[in-house]
Order: sequence, then C-alpha cells, then structure tokens
Amino acid sequence: MEGWIHLHRTIFESKWVQKPFTYLDAWIWLCLNANWQDGVCNWDNQIIEIKRGQILTSQRKLAKIWGWSQKRVRTFLKRATKWNDIGLETASKWTMITICKYDTYNNKGHTEDAQKTHKRRTEDDNIRSKEGKELKTCRQSG
Repeated sequence: MEGWIHLHRTIFESKWVQKPFTYLDAWIWLCLNANWQDGVCNWDNQIIEIKRGQILTSQRKLAKIWGWSQKRVRTFLKRATKWNDIGLETASKWTMITICKYDTYNNKGHTEDAQKTHKRRTEDDNIRSKEGKELKTCRQSG
C-alpha cells in the first residue's frame, strides 16, 4: 500500500484512543511526536541536540503515556529496533528514539504543501465569513 495521510498530533486526545495503547497506537504516537525539525532540549540541565525524526523521552514517561509497564515499553522498543524501525540511544535518565524512515512517513515537502493549502483554505473561509456567506460547520454533540 502506498500513500500517506496527515494526522494531527492532537489525535491522541480523541475519545477513540484508549489506554492501554496497542503497538500500533504506540508506533503512531512515536511518529507524531518526533521532532519535525532539528533542535535542542534541556534535559536535567544537560543540553541535548535533537535531530528531525528523533524523540527525547524516558521509558518511564512512555509507560505513563501509553498505559504500559516499563517492561512492555522495553520489549516494544527492542522489537522496533530489531525490525529497523527505530534507532535507540539510552542514558541513565533519558532515551533518544530515532524514527528510521521519518522522512518517508513525514515528507517535509508534502507537509509544507499541506500547510500552505490549509492556510489558503483558512484565508478563503475568513474572506467568505467577512462577505456574509454562510459556512458549513460540523455540529457538536452533547
């Protein structure tokens, strides 16, 4: 199967996502929470460089977010490393996870195009609103 979809990072706030996470939920969470650009992070007064496609976290934090035991997190990370889905670097207080095919899953060019399209649609909606034309919106339940 080829192609891709955009998922907003807030999808994990949806009522459809329940704990404990499945392995697929955890994988998607990693892909969505990886840095989308290079940066740095201050972790316990230590400045750590983070590249695009990496996540600086801890196994304890992942266990809490995913609703898993730390042993299950370790098993998942070992399996993903064995399958060459992630690279893993651990220190005493943190874990650096690198999504191996991050650019395949989150193509920067497509992301920039989608952001431009979203901005254009938002601007068009604002223009229509100002012109007094009715916009269709989703009804919110209860």
